[in-house]
Formats: sequence, C-alpha cells, structure tokens
Amino acid sequence: MAFFRYLFKQSEKGLGKAFLFSILLGFIFALSVLVISVRYISKLDDSTIKKFADETGCKIVNYQLTCNEDYYEYDDLIIDLNWDDDSLFNDKVILTRDKILFENRINSYEQLLTGLNHGPYMNANDFIDFLGAFSALIYIFGFLGAFVGATIFFIIANTILALVMMGIINASMKTYFKYDQMFKLTIYTSLPYVTFNALTRMIFHESLFGYITSFVPLGGFLRVIIDYTIIFALTYLAVKVGFNKTEENNTELQLDVE
Repeated sequence: MAFFRYLFKQSEKGLGKAFLFSILLGFIFALSVLVISVRYISKLDDSTIKKFADETGCKIVNYQLTCNEDYYEYDDLIIDLNWDDDSLFNDKVILTRDKILFENRINSYEQLLTGLNHGPYMNANDFIDFLGAFSALIYIFGFLGAFVGATIFFIIANTILALVMMGIINASMKTYFKYDQMFKLTIYTSLPYVTFNALTRMIFHESLFGYITSFVPLGGFLRVIIDYTIIFALTYLAVKVGFNKTEENNTELQLDVE
C-alpha cells in the first residue's frame, strides 16, 4: 500500500516530473523491443540465411518480395504474399509482398531499401552484407523509433485516459480531482503495468495479455480494454489509499490545532 500512497503523492507535484515518467515509460517499452530485435537478428547467421533463401527462393525484386510459394511459416517468421490485413499481426515477423510487419510497426521494402541507399533488388547475399554492415544501426534506430513513438503514445493516451478517469473516480468516490492531477496520476500508475508487460515481452516475446488475446476474435480491441481496465484499477487503488490517507492526516492536524 505504501507504493500506491507514493504514486498518489507524486500526482500532487508538478507536471515536469510526470513528463519525465512518460519518457521513462517510452524507454522501458523501447528496451523490450531492443531485446527482442537482438534476439531475432542474432539467430541470422550466414548459413541460416542461405538455407532459408534456398528453401523459399525469396528475394526482393523492384521492391516486391517474390518466393517459390505464397506462404511459409517458421518459429518466429511468417511469409504471406497474400497478406491483406495489417491489424492482425502479432509478435512474429511477417513478410508480405510489399512490406514487413514487426512489433506493431509497418515498413515497406521501398522505405527500407531507399533509406539504406540500396536499389530495388535484394537477394540473400545482399541481405547478409546488409546485416553485417548495419546491424548496429538497426538496433539504434529501432530503439530510437520505438522510444519516441511509445513516449508520444503514452502522453496522448494518458491525456484521454485522465479525462475518463477523472469523471469516473470523482463520481464513484465523491472526490473533486482536477484534470492535471489525474493526468499525472495515470502516468504514474501506468508504470508498474508497462514494466510488467515489458518484462513478459522480453522473456516470452509477447506481453501476457497480448498472448492471451491473440487467440480470440478482435483480440487487439480486447487487449486495449484489458490494458486500460488494469490501469484504471491501479489508479483507483492509488486514489483510495493515497487520498484517504491525506484526509486522515488533515483531520489529525485540525484536531491538534484545536
């Protein structure tokens, strides 16, 4: 309970610290993405890539992926040249005819190859040379992209979440929290849940509830509901513990003065 009391106490302080926590949330998420990226790329030695190219015949021609067959599935990789729904990808790397999907990011082959000053063609040997020369850059830019994107997402998401939380908590608990305090509080109460998700993602390649909801229809929507229900519960608990304690201290102070 002391932890939730601490979180509530932080919400009574300035906005600057809350934005620093938003940056921390983005860093934690990006770190989990980096760990997964390192794990994937470390598996790609020269012999593995050449064996894969021989089995599938895959190569990029004029920014389009071509293979012997339209569909292949490996442990952490799916090749689907007929893929047409970008909302359904999960923790696996998915190669479609014209783009790659990984960790909730979508990049076309044209974007990737143009960004690397590479032409519209890439075969297995080109890919091996690319990994050797640019693996460090992949980690750096992948981390920075995830970090900036996640930080912006957490700020925007908590901007909306705080408004909802303020209405629900003020109505249900008969409190009078202002928007700025609830905004700060939702950022602080997001920290333990984001950290938990990052740890499970690094260990199991997917957050716990992301893995569970991947087996049901509309799993992405259900996951959002679960995520914000948990954050609401954490916020409610922080208010219940921290606010009541504050009221109790104020009462004791008034009695001492009298």
